[in-house]
Amino acid sequence: MPLVLASMLLFAITNSMELFPLQDVGGSSTTASVFTADIGSTSAVQIRRFRGARNGRDVTLEWSTQGECDLLHYEIQRASSQSRGWKKIDIVPANNGIQSQTYSYLDRNAPAEDVRYLLRVHGKNNELLYSDIIIVPIEGVIRSFAVMPEPFGKLNSYVVSIGSVKPAEISLTLMTAAGQTVKKIFGPTGVDAGDHTFNLDCSDHSAGDYIVRLETPDGDFQRGLILGR
Repeated sequence: MPLVLASMLLFAITNSMELFPLQDVGGSSTTASVFTADIGSTSAVQIRRFRGARNGRDVTLEWSTQGECDLLHYEIQRASSQSRGWKKIDIVPANNGIQSQTYSYLDRNAPAEDVRYLLRVHGKNNELLYSDIIIVPIEGVIRSFAVMPEPFGKLNSYVVSIGSVKPAEISLTLMTAAGQTVKKIFGPTGVDAGDHTFNLDCSDHSAGDYIVRLETPDGDFQRGLILGR
């Protein structure tokens, strides 16, 4: 695939997450369709399977290939509401060879929401190819968790947004980056299924890095917060 075309694909993927079909195979795993492509004068690969499975906060990605030729590595990219776009999380070196190859990667502490992944395949002569996009859903109590600036621009005032799939007991805590509790924001108490928002006033706290910790029956999740003056 010419480099110009690869660059056009990257632009399209970054600006339209629906460029490729999404195939949900049920449970906590999703699988992308097979693709075969030459990505340069010598580079080629056939990806037979690309799938992800969630276990709590961890996501295991697996893909199988055949006919790898002149590849450098597979770049794993992830997108979520937290990242607000595609983000490189790691690279896995390619083995190369005509034999079938199987790769596995553990994405630790993935965002507590439905998360998208794709593979960015790098050839030895700067060729690029993109896999289908897969979605690995969050299964459990929480489907989304975000910390956003207060919409009317109050200094160091935030809104914590939580999407709950079913009724559950949860709690929110503001902590320092070192893990010391600053204050309890909410709970522990029961919430119904649906979207919930909680105000977080940090105007009395010193500037620095903080963590908003969400405790649920499925485990604990956290979001970073930077306070300035």
